[in-house]
Amino acid sequence: MAPYRLGPAQCHVGPVADPAQAAVVDLAAWAFGGRDNRRVPDDEMPDDEVEAESRATDRLTLFSDAVVAIAITLLAIDLPVPEGGTVPLFWESVRHNGGHYAAFLISFFAISAG
Repeated sequence: MAPYRLGPAQCHVGPVADPAQAAVVDLAAWAFGGRDNRRVPDDEMPDDEVEAESRATDRLTLFSDAVVAIAITLLAIDLPVPEGGTVPLFWESVRHNGGHYAAFLISFFAISAG
């Protein structure tokens, strides 16, 4: 069985016998700007529609990647900068703020895994 996608108006499958179903089809056509959104096999989809669907998927992927990058950047802005003139003072500052760093790492992995 071929995978299916939403099809254009020219992929009409025929008249609808049930008046209630016809009303739903008419309402759907009105809601989607007159397009017939019944499912059609991929091999019957026009090439320009397949390309448009592929571009839309790519745009959505890029947008979600940007949102993740911004969210992780906003997390890093609040991280405290360790201080200390010597190595022991530096590590004491890191230990003192360890909860902040742990929360950042947990949030980072939670956001990047999703």
